[in-house]
Amino acid sequence: MLRKVSLKRIGFTLIELLVVIAIIAILMALLVPAVQKVREAASRTQTNNNLRQCALAIHNYESTYRKLPHAAFTGGQYNGTQFRSMWFHLLPYVEADNVYKNNVHNAVIGAYLAPSDPFISTTDGKLNFAANIRLFAYGTLTPTKANNAVSSTGAPSGSGLVSDISNMGGSTGATTSLSLARIADGTSNCFMLTTRYGDCGSGPASTYYSCSPSGSVLASGGTPAAVGAPTGTTKGGFFGAGQHNTSADPSATTATFQVAPKQTQCATNDGFFGQSYSSGGISIALADATVKSVDPSMTPTTFCRALCPGDGFAFDNDWSD
Repeated sequence: MLRKVSLKRIGFTLIELLVVIAIIAILMALLVPAVQKVREAASRTQTNNNLRQCALAIHNYESTYRKLPHAAFTGGQYNGTQFRSMWFHLLPYVEADNVYKNNVHNAVIGAYLAPSDPFISTTDGKLNFAANIRLFAYGTLTPTKANNAVSSTGAPSGSGLVSDISNMGGSTGATTSLSLARIADGTSNCFMLTTRYGDCGSGPASTYYSCSPSGSVLASGGTPAAVGAPTGTTKGGFFGAGQHNTSADPSATTATFQVAPKQTQCATNDGFFGQSYSSGGISIALADATVKSVDPSMTPTTFCRALCPGDGFAFDNDWSD
């Protein structure tokens, strides 16, 4: 007697396979942006954590020496004519004491970097943050110039510090006369640090932890001899010396800060601008070490008042966090 044999189909038909592939493609299209957003959020969080770590390093330095670090000065094991930037002198306070003691200028300092920077090429000796020049060179500028970003009425004055910045190099330095307690407007009413592209322009001009406010390399002298001094077009890690009397913009030379500029738009001026990594705003560490997000819509009036340590004006309520 013959028995019927049931032949079971093995595998998928072409249509079924195409349906499966289409479903996988849709899931991937939904998943990739979500993963990208998670990565961006993680980078933003780490950037802000590093910014706060640098602010706390300044607080710890001030607690030790009873004054803020000078923008460029001699001190510690580097005295006489051995000028170093404030960022170099802060190395022991960001767990880089050996880098400081061994006079190394091309180390990768994790606390000085921002994972959110979209254009940084290499990280050797680089710096992604900038310090308020009106705060850390307050003594050299004098109180009058340090507070000249606003007029007597508190409006933006348009007074920049171009010539003053150009003189803050390795032969004269740039000093502050302030402690945290002597910031007349209060530590919660004064900008201290902000974010910065590591590489700006097509050159590029790069910001290093070993450079003065004028951009000159401060690495001469010292024992042992300097290792890895930066070369090329160099910038100092400072901001706040511009006119800052127009709203935030990717490229305007009088803007409060640059909003997510293209690398070719990124200003190569020394000591002038911070750059945000997204269009949503820029991260700022206040002098009390809190990190805030400053909205691009912040008026030049509020921005300039926040730059000045002792202009007598408090923040207006036109910035977000």
